[in-house]
Amino acid sequence: MNMSQLSHLSPAFSAEQEIMSAIWHNAPYAPFCSDNKTVGSQLPRREAFKRPYIQLNPPCNIKFFIIDIDHEDEGLWNNAEMPAPNAIIRNKNNKKCHLLFRVDDILVKSVNENVEVRSEPILYANAVYYGLCNKFKADRAAFNNLVSKNPFHPDFNTEFIHSRVYKLKELAEFAEPDWSVYQRGEKENPNPDSRHLSLFHKVRHLAYQQVNQYRLGSDLESFYQVVLKECMAGNRFKGVGFREDENLSASSVKAIAKSIATWTWNNYTGTSCNRGIMKLPHDMEQRQKQQKAARYVADLKRERTLERLKQAFKKLLAEDLKPTQVKVAQEAEVSLSTAKRYWHELKAKSSPVKVAVIQSKKDSLAIHKVSSPRDLKAPALDMAYRYQLSSFLVKPHSSVLSLDLSLFNQEFLTCTSHYSFQSHSGRLVESSSSHFNVQTLPKKIRESVFKGWYEIDLIFSHGQMLLDVMSAYIDDVLIPKQVHSPGFWQSLEVDSWMQLVDHYADFLNNLDNRLSSWQTLSGLSPKALKVALVSYLHGAGNSKLNNLLSGKLSLLMSDKRFFKLLKTFELCRKSIKFLSVKLNRCEAEVFKPYWGQLLVIHDGILVQDFTLAERISRSIGYHHTMSLIS
Repeated sequence: MNMSQLSHLSPAFSAEQEIMSAIWHNAPYAPFCSDNKTVGSQLPRREAFKRPYIQLNPPCNIKFFIIDIDHEDEGLWNNAEMPAPNAIIRNKNNKKCHLLFRVDDILVKSVNENVEVRSEPILYANAVYYGLCNKFKADRAAFNNLVSKNPFHPDFNTEFIHSRVYKLKELAEFAEPDWSVYQRGEKENPNPDSRHLSLFHKVRHLAYQQVNQYRLGSDLESFYQVVLKECMAGNRFKGVGFREDENLSASSVKAIAKSIATWTWNNYTGTSCNRGIMKLPHDMEQRQKQQKAARYVADLKRERTLERLKQAFKKLLAEDLKPTQVKVAQEAEVSLSTAKRYWHELKAKSSPVKVAVIQSKKDSLAIHKVSSPRDLKAPALDMAYRYQLSSFLVKPHSSVLSLDLSLFNQEFLTCTSHYSFQSHSGRLVESSSSHFNVQTLPKKIRESVFKGWYEIDLIFSHGQMLLDVMSAYIDDVLIPKQVHSPGFWQSLEVDSWMQLVDHYADFLNNLDNRLSSWQTLSGLSPKALKVALVSYLHGAGNSKLNNLLSGKLSLLMSDKRFFKLLKTFELCRKSIKFLSVKLNRCEAEVFKPYWGQLLVIHDGILVQDFTLAERISRSIGYHHTMSLIS
């Protein structure tokens, strides 16, 4: 098992809840629904999901391919050669069903005038869909149906299989895309399996031939009446070989006629030539066209690459990281040579003023959105801690710390560290100090300078704190206070999340055994494993995780429990906003009663007095270590 599987495959324990959540959250806020296969009315999502038939795809996107299986031959689609659907919605009295395939987001309409909807992906999606229908011998008309079987309704038996998002290219490998609906060829019956599509494609070509003459001396209503007349004449399906051996209803015929007439009147341009996005003149020589097109593509590629690098540069600055060429290249997912080529231009365009604006927005979000823990809401909280260090211990590092030798004329060096609580990160940060910043000291120097002090390290505490944050997520997000009677969907989602919480709690109860098992498998120490896991929990990517695990990620992924743990972290990162900040705030809450009596370092504290250190250690409910620095 390799790293790429981490983001594409779902383990059994989370597959069901993830696909249910995707179906629910991708549905429109007020979907169409009904008690039968016709489009009934629009209701709020919570009420709509109580009906047997519902609109699953939002009006502007295709999120799911809905394959309508009207036959009972499961062998055509339920076999090893075919892609596994994300969900199967079966009738209770026969084997007819709807198959749901979760696909990469396809934009079919935009409410933003600055976003252009491209026709090519839509045409390709249609062709792939029809190819699957041909392979499964399914009803091709389902692609245009607004409502489908409700996977959560008790009238149907629904099996949730996995949550994988299919690329259109992947589905096209299983079933050859069917482009026949876009070819002129035979127009009488291009879609023998669907009366709706057969009539549509037959009449639309007649409409194309007549629209121009009606534009000159008539209006859309007159053109619609002509198209409707053609549709009524073509509505002859009884006894000609269709599965449903009857003519279409009058309302269906009128809907098809209106669709053809409206689109043709507003969009059809006849035989005019499409000259492409550059709008080059027809009489330009082919060589000149090629040269201009090559320059256009090169400029466009350059602009997009530069924009990716700029975004990566700004992100690193916003996270208080130094934007080196290597880090920018990794963040933008480009080669190091590309980052070097754009470096001077990149630094010139990434001004400090813009970075400050970005940071300001980030602070605002963190202050107003984060709610846990609730008593750490103040945007700024300053304090100081004064202590003494042995001059004998500090003096060997004076050159590294840039300290004046005159400071060491006395036996002890008096130091003061000032702290500020940062709401956007959830950490208590050492903002200034009289001599040197303790939080940024290299570990070896810190252990030498603070010899005789006690260090309390929370180690894997964030892993334990995650359980608290996951539990709070149920109260704050899944069950809003204003909802007094959660519906079926809500209780289902809560139950799914609770299963995830229970699974993670079981992992924590067996933490030592799991770490020992992974240590045997990888040869890494438990602490190294903990550091890597906490880093991934806080948002590290697969590459960084693999580095922290000394290149052993693929090996560890072969262990199902390790794989499930990473998937749990991934689901939490996607579901809980500002997860890293909430975990940091939980850590800050642990030491908050003792602020001003100790030195705060990341994921731990330094305490000079043994009695105080022991009292703090006893009060901590999370796993930690207390050790004497010697």
